[in-house]
Amino acid sequence: MNKIVRCVGISLCVLLLPSLLPAQMAARDRSEIEDEYKWDLSGLYESDEAWEAEFKKAEALVAEAEALREKLGGKLGESGENLLHFHRKSEEMSRLYEKLLTYAFLKADED
Repeated sequence: MNKIVRCVGISLCVLLLPSLLPAQMAARDRSEIEDEYKWDLSGLYESDEAWEAEFKKAEALVAEAEALREKLGGKLGESGENLLHFHRKSEEMSRLYEKLLTYAFLKADED
């Protein structure tokens, strides 16, 4: 019962909050907002073009991973060298994908 009351309360806040905001809080054009209050995504990528270039690199890594899978198919545990090579490639891909996704999600949420 307590969870239901809390959910109803939260739902009412979410529904009523926009109507309670003062008129000054209305959305402004992005050009009217000072840079210090905008997200700075340049720490991830300097531009959308830089993101695109890195995305192409990620696509190439997928092909490399497929080739590695075929090469090592069933032999991953046969040597430490195979395991290390796979681990490094996997880590490289994971870091790149995380960076690409972070930028894309933050960019999509810009106003």
